[in-house]
Formats: sequence, C-alpha cells, structure tokens
Amino acid sequence: MAHIARTSVSDLEQAFTDCKLNVHSADGNGWTILHEAARAGNTVVVKYLVWSGIELNRRTNGNLGATALWIARKRHGDNHKVVKFLESIGARELGPSIKALQNMHGGNKRTQQQPENDSRNDIHAAARRGDTKALTSILEKDRFVIDQPDDAGRTALHEAAKYGQEEAIVCLIEHGADVYAETPEGENARYIAVENLPFNHTALQILRQFSNKRMPVYSTSF
Repeated sequence: MAHIARTSVSDLEQAFTDCKLNVHSADGNGWTILHEAARAGNTVVVKYLVWSGIELNRRTNGNLGATALWIARKRHGDNHKVVKFLESIGARELGPSIKALQNMHGGNKRTQQQPENDSRNDIHAAARRGDTKALTSILEKDRFVIDQPDDAGRTALHEAAKYGQEEAIVCLIEHGADVYAETPEGENARYIAVENLPFNHTALQILRQFSNKRMPVYSTSF
C-alpha cells in the first residue's frame, strides 16, 4: 500500500488493475492509499483519490487512529501542498483516539516475551507487560515512582514505548508521566518507539501526539 501511494496517477490506475485493489482498499492497520499518500506528500495522488471518491476523513486503526490531514501535517508541517489542499476541501484533522484505546485489545502490537522474574510490583515490569491494573495499583500507593529510572536509566514510559504497550502508555501519561524524559543515551519514549515499532503502530501515534520534542538528527521519523 505504501509504495503504491508514492507512484504517479497512471501507475496507480495500473496498480488498481493489476493488483485488483480499489480506491477504498486498506491494509491490516486500516491505512488507505490516501493515508499513505498524505504521509508521502504525494499531492497529485491525494487529489486523484479525493476526486475518485475516497472517504476523506476515514481514520486508521479501526477508526481509533488518525485522518489523512493529521498525518500530513505531522509529517510535512503546516505549509505543505497536501496539507493546504486537504484544508481547502474541508478535511477534518483528527488524531488517535486516546480514551478509546483503553478498551482496545489485541491490534497491531509487536511485543516481546518478558523475563520470567518480572516482579508484579515493579512499575517497569508492569509497563513492559502492558499491565494497566498493576500500574494503577503501584501509582496509587506512590505516584512519585512514575518517572523513577531503573538501573539502565529508563522510566516505565520508556519500557512501555519499547514494547508497544499502548494501553500502558495511555495509563502512564494520564498519571503524569514525563513524555520528554530521556535515557542516559538521550533517547525519549518517542524515539525508543520509533526504533522498535512499525511506523504506524498505535503506540507510536500516541507518543507523537503528546510529544513535540525534536527527534535526534539521525532519526528518520517525523
């Protein structure tokens, strides 16, 4: 889907014929060609898709994610042609739905197996597991541990970001976790998520929404 969005209109039409796709096709994460074209900054394809009747304000990730205008602005800034065009036709700018994610299960998480010795009372371990019940219990007892670094200098939010635990990320942010906190290597939660998760993972979208901190110069993320 992503590579098709970067093509010309003629190539796109040929892809529709060869791949038996249509203008409304979406991938497993709910990203349509319009979302991908907006991310790629392909104004010609964006206009073609809009005039072809694509759903302008469709959101990614089961209607929990972002619209094309939100994606384009986050990727390219306010003055990009795609952003200006979408604004001119009345597109809605909707980011990921945070509250709805609290009830979300499964999805596009890419988690890793946790160490067997993870303590049930360790905030970092709870964040790695995505255990919001344990996180809430820990923070109710001592809210000051929320940004406490472990031996490696990582906070619970860093751990949740690494393992793509979007519900844990939401829980920690709502309890006041510092989204700008950095590891000794200078990595914040957003950067850690970029390094470990797919670009359209819901966890990364949440962190992008809540963190406008400039990424390291060697990062390719927006």
